[in-house]
Amino acid sequence: MVLSLLQEVLTRAGFDVAAHGDSKQALAEIQAREYDCVVTDIWMPEVTGLDIVRHTKERWPDTPVVLVTGVPDLQTVIEGMRLGASDFVLKPAYEQQIRHVVNRAIERAQLNRSLRVSNQELSLLLEASGSLAICESATAVHACHDELRGRLIALPARAEAIATLDNIASQVLVRIALSKDEEQAKLGALLDSHPAGLIYLDAAGVPVVVSRRARELLGLGAAEPGGRWTLPPQVTQAIQEVTSQGGRGEIRCPTDPARLLKLDLGPVNREGRHLGTVVSLNDVTHDRERDLQLFMTARLATIGEIVSGLSHELNNPLAIISGYASELLDHKDPEVVDFSRRILSAANRCSELFKRMLPLLSPVTDDKTHVDLNEQCRAVVEVFEGRMSEKKLRLETAFDGIAPVPGQVGEIREVVSALVLNAIDALEEGQSIAIRTTRLDGRVRLTIADTGHGIPRELLARIFDPFFTTKPVGRGTGLGLTLVHSICSRLGARLDVDSHVGEGTTVTVDFPAAA
Repeated sequence: MVLSLLQEVLTRAGFDVAAHGDSKQALAEIQAREYDCVVTDIWMPEVTGLDIVRHTKERWPDTPVVLVTGVPDLQTVIEGMRLGASDFVLKPAYEQQIRHVVNRAIERAQLNRSLRVSNQELSLLLEASGSLAICESATAVHACHDELRGRLIALPARAEAIATLDNIASQVLVRIALSKDEEQAKLGALLDSHPAGLIYLDAAGVPVVVSRRARELLGLGAAEPGGRWTLPPQVTQAIQEVTSQGGRGEIRCPTDPARLLKLDLGPVNREGRHLGTVVSLNDVTHDRERDLQLFMTARLATIGEIVSGLSHELNNPLAIISGYASELLDHKDPEVVDFSRRILSAANRCSELFKRMLPLLSPVTDDKTHVDLNEQCRAVVEVFEGRMSEKKLRLETAFDGIAPVPGQVGEIREVVSALVLNAIDALEEGQSIAIRTTRLDGRVRLTIADTGHGIPRELLARIFDPFFTTKPVGRGTGLGLTLVHSICSRLGARLDVDSHVGEGTTVTVDFPAAA
């Protein structure tokens, strides 16, 4: 029935649909032919949806895969996304949702293909810059230009790229007689015109040309005597690692760890000889945060539905329990009255906890209000009070007067909840956690400190990466701090983490004070 519905909806949307009820047959069809998009259920006999994702990505890396599931199993969905799935749809799915998700997946795939062709164009042009630059005669320039032009036409490349190659060749012919310094300066000017940060490494891996955008991203000043550059150690290490991983990777910006840079490496070879390597740096922070926000919105919506359902199902029994317990308060036996009060208190606490959880799962809007940070800290402490009591943790709180900050209740409480939960998970029985707010000049500071095991220094730079976690398998999705960072960036709050192994971790968030 779901298969027929999907086929009908996608056909009505203008797609040419090949539908298969047999997962093995579908996998064989996917192996034989490339499709614009693959839509598959997760739970199927013999060949699961995760198998479909894995085999599709191995055969057709650019083909998007959309997972369909009726069970909101976050871990399974995350595994699918790690394998390369583009998106997921929860059953029952509505026609508009299906069309939106599939169209978005195809648009992203087309954009990736376009970017790949653009990167190939860029790689060839940069190869041309390197290859033509070492030509010592006009004959060598013409031969090299003709070979590279043929490769560009075969891509097929845009007319602008071919014109750029022709322009490069013309410039090389003009500067054949120029000195080496002048030649290198012109190459640098060419790289400076590109919006990406570009670095050209010679055959020995030494950076000889660094574009203006690359210097901005890496915080570099002027070149050393002789025109050589020294890259930050973490960038040099990342280039070495990316080289062994297929030429693609990501690193944190050395000048601003909150920004994420995508690295693309393109070798420059000619006649079997390695001439150098072109490193492309692109700031993808906004793209990653946007994708994460879409994922977290879907995640919160799913969890919100579950919590709302549980609240509805449990409030009725709790009301009955509270009613009977209230009736027993007039009992003649003092022990029965005492037990009744305890039952009534526990039932009321359960009901109150559900009420406090719901704002945490409310969708975040762009409209900012004034939120009392102290009030949200107290609410989070009350939610996790039972968990802290189980581990016999010592809790210290110090709230500095009224602390209004701009934002929504849900997102402020999400920040506090994620940081407190991380601290609780890092602590052993008997250790302590401290939650403090401090009013500063134009800011409100939230400090959450624990005396737990701490984070190794080599892992600190990765704690904001999506799906990265130091917790054992099954005890975290690796999205908590990523979401905290995204919310803080949106609110203009500064986030700082200081941790020492064996001593504990202190997280500081400086919110702008509400006007």
